[in-house]
Amino acid sequence: MMAHFRRRSSNASAMTHFIPPRTTVNGIVANLLGIPRDEYYETFSCENVDVAIASLVRPRKEVYTLNYLNVKFPDDVTGVKQHTQVQTEFLFPTAPYGHLVYRIWFRPKKGPLVEDRTLKSRLDHIFSCGEYISYGGPVSLGLAHCLGWTENSCIGEVVRESDSFESTQICSVINLDDLQDLYAREDNFIIREDMVLDMLAGRKLKENSVISAVFDLGGKNIECVARRWCEVSFGGTNEVVAWLSPSQEKDSF
Repeated sequence: MMAHFRRRSSNASAMTHFIPPRTTVNGIVANLLGIPRDEYYETFSCENVDVAIASLVRPRKEVYTLNYLNVKFPDDVTGVKQHTQVQTEFLFPTAPYGHLVYRIWFRPKKGPLVEDRTLKSRLDHIFSCGEYISYGGPVSLGLAHCLGWTENSCIGEVVRESDSFESTQICSVINLDDLQDLYAREDNFIIREDMVLDMLAGRKLKENSVISAVFDLGGKNIECVARRWCEVSFGGTNEVVAWLSPSQEKDSF
């Protein structure tokens, strides 16, 4: 299994994030629900949906050269003329794992996913059955030929939420602006990347939608003092996740 989550800053070379951005997760869930491409941005906005993301298997990057058709005229699709070569980064699992594994927490708050009976019924079915179900196309991890699937899906309960800075251990991606202190352990492999949260129609960036995301590359808990986190329970197992949302003003410390 491989993946490619293109960085928005990529130009001549296609660089990848280590973890799927919130916009990619939105697209995956929208596809599972059968919502057409480019018609789900407002439905999955930060105001309507809470999303948390974690990488459970440490990925590694490899660069490959891909040949693309240089199509300027209709006859160029035959591939007889010049090709364009693009250096492209792909993610692969580190040994001994055979697959990349990402965990997603998804909570609709308002909007069509709560109010539309058809979408709500499909969403409940997908997340409660524990199996791979799609009302649209197959799951792709960034690019169409990087196929994936879902498994072990279930519905949990919120135990506690905190909007103020408190000491905790978070297992998902955290907005850097929601961190006051971070205590890295020897077994942590902490990464910081820019992440896009929301888009508007026409795939335009929404205002204040880019954050600095902090996470452990292998999904280990990060001990920290943070705000805007949620403790959730799945079958008696509790986890603390950080909902990905635009930055707020933070008091100096």
